[in-house]
Amino acid sequence: MLCFDFIDVSVAIDTITSTQFIKDPETLSSKSGNFTLGFFCPENSTNRYVGIWWQPHFTVVWVLNRDQPLKDSSGIVKISDDGNLVLLEGTTGRTTWESFEHPQNIMLPNMKVKSNKITGEKVNSTSWKTLFDPSIGSFTTSVERLLIPEVFIWNETRPYWRTGPWNGKFFTGLPYMKTHYLSGIRVTEDGEGTVSFFEITMDTVGLIMYYLTPEGICEQKKWDEKKKEWKVTWNSHETECDIYGVCGIFASCNSRIHQYVAV
Repeated sequence: MLCFDFIDVSVAIDTITSTQFIKDPETLSSKSGNFTLGFFCPENSTNRYVGIWWQPHFTVVWVLNRDQPLKDSSGIVKISDDGNLVLLEGTTGRTTWESFEHPQNIMLPNMKVKSNKITGEKVNSTSWKTLFDPSIGSFTTSVERLLIPEVFIWNETRPYWRTGPWNGKFFTGLPYMKTHYLSGIRVTEDGEGTVSFFEITMDTVGLIMYYLTPEGICEQKKWDEKKKEWKVTWNSHETECDIYGVCGIFASCNSRIHQYVAV
């Protein structure tokens, strides 16, 4: 559960500028009404965060100050003169965060995890520390082995799960990708060394998101418009054999008989 504060507005506002800003507990809504930017506090916490959430189900999809929570309701979000999104704390004018380019524990359509094989620069997805603590957790999603790309989940610095190589149509380690659900998956290279993994919007499928749990499990969720809820359609750890290297380098894992076989 999360606690949210709202104000009533007669006209939906979907824009902030250098002279028009929002302050706690005001909110900013997208034109569709599906996404809201505002201040919230997690359950059993007095910390205040700025986040974007999926309005129909109050699902937080991005947090601005995940490692720098505010201790009171004095926060102000505005656009600086140089175009950055900034969070000011109280009357001190202290900038606690600037701009955002990276996905966090949730990837929505067109959000990208990517790596550059020339510069080594990466844009990763990172889990929350706990279910109610949005600070950076132990698990990270990244694109690796860029000549034949794979997506990995890392537990700190250790591989925890992987998709298998991309063959141009799907990841070979994920047979479920052959179903209609994931026809929107894309792995692309921009010609300058950057390889990206992302999902495109599919009108025939509906809204799909990928959620990296604090335990390092990737869940694919589909929005059920009739029931107004998220439905888990797949997760990365369906058996114990899905954990990377769980049986060691000289054994193979058989999920059907739940045992490890030496090779």
